[in-house]
Parts: sequence; C-alpha cells; structure tokens
Amino acid sequence: MSQIALVESVWVLGRLFDADDESIERFVTHLLEARELVIENQDGARQALAATRGRAEFADAVLAQAGRAAGCDYTVTFDSQSPVVVGMQLAT
Repeated sequence: MSQIALVESVWVLGRLFDADDESIERFVTHLLEARELVIENQDGARQALAATRGRAEFADAVLAQAGRAAGCDYTVTFDSQSPVVVGMQLAT
C-alpha cells in the first residue's frame, strides 16, 4: 500500500465517515501490523502516526516525515495550524 493510499484512507475515514482519532489510530495500526500488506515506508508511517496523537492531521505528519527522511531541515506549509503541530514552517 502506498503512503498516498494510506493518507487517502485516513482522510476518507475522518471526513466521510466521521471516525474519531482513536478509531483512525487503530485502523492505521492494524494496517501497519497486517502480515498480508506491504506498506510503503512503514517506519515513516509509524512515525507520522505517533506525531498525530491528538495534535496533527495524518497527511501533514506524513509530509513532514517524508521531508525529514529526505534530509530537509523543515517542510514549508500554507496551513497555519501545521507548524505548531508537526514542526513545519509556515510560508511567509
């Protein structure tokens, strides 16, 4: 499963099915632990999940983690809430 598909699945659960944070965390954890699936950058997805606990959108956390993995000092965002929650830098 690609990270894009994982992020989209989380978005659908939260926005379309109104799943709460705990349900989404369980869902992602089950996917990451499923022996039948191969998750792209599984360690990065785990780190992103840990960063979201009550503080961040999963997609933002995945983006920030991908930037760190690529050697970036920070990820620039236009979302004024992201810098506080996942360490992104707000574009000026």
